[in-house]
Amino acid sequence: MLCPAKINLGLTVHHRRPADGYHYISSIFIPIDFGDELNVAVAASASAADRFTTANELPPEIRADFEAVSERAAATAGQSNLVWRALAATRHLRDTALDVHLIKRVPTGGGLGGGSSDAGTLLAWIRDHYGISNDTLAPIAAGLGSDVPFFLYGRPALIHGTGDIIEPIPIGAGYGVLCFPMLKIETGIAYSYLKRTLQPAPPPRILSGLHTGLRNSLAQSDWSAVRSLENDFEAPVFAMFPSLGQVKQAFFEHGASFASLSGSGSSLYGLVASDREQQRVLERMRSQFKDFRFQAFRFGGSMLKDQDPAS
Repeated sequence: MLCPAKINLGLTVHHRRPADGYHYISSIFIPIDFGDELNVAVAASASAADRFTTANELPPEIRADFEAVSERAAATAGQSNLVWRALAATRHLRDTALDVHLIKRVPTGGGLGGGSSDAGTLLAWIRDHYGISNDTLAPIAAGLGSDVPFFLYGRPALIHGTGDIIEPIPIGAGYGVLCFPMLKIETGIAYSYLKRTLQPAPPPRILSGLHTGLRNSLAQSDWSAVRSLENDFEAPVFAMFPSLGQVKQAFFEHGASFASLSGSGSSLYGLVASDREQQRVLERMRSQFKDFRFQAFRFGGSMLKDQDPAS
């Protein structure tokens, strides 16, 4: 089953909470039809232990990034993988062990939520197979990582807090092109450049630029209107890596209706009006940026029907 990557439409970073220094954010998350693949089966023996294996299909330049957290690393390091942790956190809820095989395709440190999607998709499978409620699994998801609750939910959503406040939002079908610059941006370092203050106030629920008219545009796939949404990470990330700013500009020059950094990067994406435009933009971006990798994707429509763990 698909573990969908996500893109961010806008990302506002608010203050930090004093308890742990975590930043509050607001953003629209959209799952797309590109991602990792997870195969799950119930173990043959009732006394068996959970088993986790992987196949690394990342580009050679960044393959080692995943190896550092896969089960092929040292035994103690392997346990840092979010799939391992999701298995351990749910063992008391299951009467059987699981055999899980992950095919890794989403770059780490790319702002696409790859590891979080793997864990959230596994939790959704466990929910559906064992009849466990979302109320039971949601705290487990939040304990694994800030993006994991969204992937347990599995639909486009307006996200607030540390990722734990999830509001449904209508999003029309769309086509896009992803750019993988083969750069890994550490999330903590990206946040440190924003220099947000510590405040005891509750998490704001304000995504800068989002208003009623824009909500209507989102539901109607009017991606040109989305340009009022900005990603707060773009200024510091583009300052560190000017080539990423050039990629964003090139998306617009080649006909994208909207382009943005996803999350804290390093991945970027452009949205277009049709599959025909998608192919044209894909070819032009590949021609201009030969050292980067590009991937077509779509979201909404039949994808939501096929890949909705919340249904």
